[in-house]
Amino acid sequence: MNKEPKLVFTKELPTKEGYYWWTNFGEHTVCILNVEKSGKGFYASNEEYGFAIEPPEPQQELTLPEESADEDEWREADGKDKYKFGDELWCYIPSPWLPNMTKQPEPDCY
Repeated sequence: MNKEPKLVFTKELPTKEGYYWWTNFGEHTVCILNVEKSGKGFYASNEEYGFAIEPPEPQQELTLPEESADEDEWREADGKDKYKFGDELWCYIPSPWLPNMTKQPEPDCY
């Protein structure tokens, strides 16, 4: 039985620097972003694009009851939670341990 912790997506925004899996269900597929402190907030980037991490804007419109929802815009996670096109999900990627389990190397790219 594997007792390693699972990496799980969450709607919670990053609170520390590091590498994260990220998706927004539709416009961008799942990718890895480097999150760095920027002023009072955080900035996420990779080789293709970057953006300031901002809390989602409050909902502006409600779907009218007679409107049918496009099923392609909804994704089910585990049967309980539903995510729709544009919802952002984040997952922190911890640094791996060296074989002797005494040190976690810091990632570095150049």
